Amino acid sequence: MGRWGVAKTTLDDVARRAGCSRATVYRVFPGGKESLLAATVRSEVLRFLATEAAALEGCEGLEDLLVTGMVTAARYLAGHEVLQCLLDNEPEVVLPLVAFTRMDAVYAVVRNFFAPYLAAHVGDDEAPRVAEWAARLTLSFALCPSQAFDVCDEQSVRRLVRGYVLPGLVSTASTMKG
Repeated sequence: MGRWGVAKTTLDDVARRAGCSRATVYRVFPGGKESLLAATVRSEVLRFLATEAAALEGCEGLEDLLVTGMVTAARYLAGHEVLQCLLDNEPEVVLPLVAFTRMDAVYAVVRNFFAPYLAAHVGDDEAPRVAEWAARLTLSFALCPSQAFDVCDEQSVRRLVRGYVLPGLVSTASTMKG
């Protein structure tokens, strides 16, 4: 798919690349190409989450968690060759999966994954909202780059987190207590 894109990739191509018959591909993915695509997306999401977990392992403090999580995610997305190829050549394949209400599924994965890391710093109730907020910022800057902040650069993200994210969290915490 990274070579020819989704539209031009056939199950024969997949079978040939995997060194098996087309029938084997259909047995493993009974829904055909759609089933294969869904399995591929699941596999890539798990790979992404494993990368994030490894990066977050040694983080101390809320700022480091946010900066590390955001930078790791942005670098992962920017360095994912197949995703970048699809965005460049077949955006109509990717964008419907992450647009409008379909994006809710992406944010749900992020909330469920990242909230436990944040809970010790912002509380169990606030952690999912903070996780989603960080994801929205990261995706926004990753998909529509800005001269103000480079989400692949740790120092740039640290400025973003210190200047805008942490003050917003302090403000929210103060409002909730009062």
